[in-house]
Amino acid sequence: MKYITAILILTLLSIGGVALAAEYVLITDNTNPVSELTAKEVKNIYLGKKTVWSDGSHITVFTNTESNVNPLFMQEMVRKTTQQYTTYWKKSLFTGTGLPPRDFASDDEIKGAVSAKPGSIGYISLSALDSSVKQLRID
Repeated sequence: MKYITAILILTLLSIGGVALAAEYVLITDNTNPVSELTAKEVKNIYLGKKTVWSDGSHITVFTNTESNVNPLFMQEMVRKTTQQYTTYWKKSLFTGTGLPPRDFASDDEIKGAVSAKPGSIGYISLSALDSSVKQLRID
């Protein structure tokens, strides 16, 4: 009986975890002609390996560190935990090979930054998406 109860509890916890996972959207400013990126391009942008858009303009990268979508975005798109991502950028900064993205604490802050900076990219909760920014599709 204890075994069945344990399985039931674990099942309920795993279902609950899925329900709590927030959906995210990748965003850019409304003037950016790019409307779609591959998952590999997104990963490379967030790891500082892709730094220019197809038209040659500079990509400014923003992260949404205080949002509940951050761990999900990092795991799905960058293939790192948030701690691994932070360590990656600390190492890059220390060795002089790159500057980390600027962090923001909320969906509203990141939307404001992205809408004000041409060529920028960020991610927010799906529920926070509005016309102030443009959603980028991910292939």
